Amino acid sequence: MECMVLTLGKGSWRKINIVLPFDCTKFGNGGESLCINGAIHWLTCYGDSIVAFDLKDENFRLIPLPHDYKEETYAPIRFKYEQLIEVGGHLALIGDTVYKGDYIMHIWILEDYHNHVWVKKRILYPVSWINCGQPVPIGTISTGEILLKPLSLYKTKRLAWLLFYDMDGRGFKKVVITGLLEWVYSGGPRIIKTIAVYG
Repeated sequence: MECMVLTLGKGSWRKINIVLPFDCTKFGNGGESLCINGAIHWLTCYGDSIVAFDLKDENFRLIPLPHDYKEETYAPIRFKYEQLIEVGGHLALIGDTVYKGDYIMHIWILEDYHNHVWVKKRILYPVSWINCGQPVPIGTISTGEILLKPLSLYKTKRLAWLLFYDMDGRGFKKVVITGLLEWVYSGGPRIIKTIAVYG
C-alpha cells in the first residue's frame, strides 16, 4: 500500500513513508471520510476501530469503537446506515440499527478524543422510522441542531424534506423542499444528496 499526499497551493503530490496499524488487505473503506481534530477519519468494513490519518504528523492510527456499540451493532460486515458525522465539534458515530420498533436511533459522540471516551445519545423519532422516510443524521449546523435527510421518499407522499433535531430540547423541526423535478422522487433514495451548509 502506498500513500500520496497532495500539498494544496503547490499542486504537487509526494509519497510518504507510512506504518499502518492495521492489515490493509482487510481495510476496505466504509463510506465517506470526515475531517475533524486535525485528522481524516474513516470507518472500515472489518474490525473494531475507526482509522484516522493525522494531517500534522502524517501518521495513521486507530480509534476503538465504543464498547457498547460493538455489543449492540457489531457484525463482520457493516454499513447499512452506519456513518461518521460531526456533532458539536466532536466526532460522532451513527449506529447501523434502529431500536425498539424502529423509533430510536443511537448516536455515539467522542467527547474525549485523546482518551477515547464515547457518550451514547439517542434520537427518538415521533413515528416509525420506516414510515417517516428512514431519516439519517448527516451532521450538525451552526445552531447545534442535527440535520437529518430521508433515505427514501416512498412513504412520505413524494415530498422532499429535511429534519432538524435539537439534542437539548429533543424536538424535531421539519422543512419541506418544493419545486423538485419528478425524477428526484422516482430515482431511488441514493439520488438525494444533501450538503450541510455552515453559516
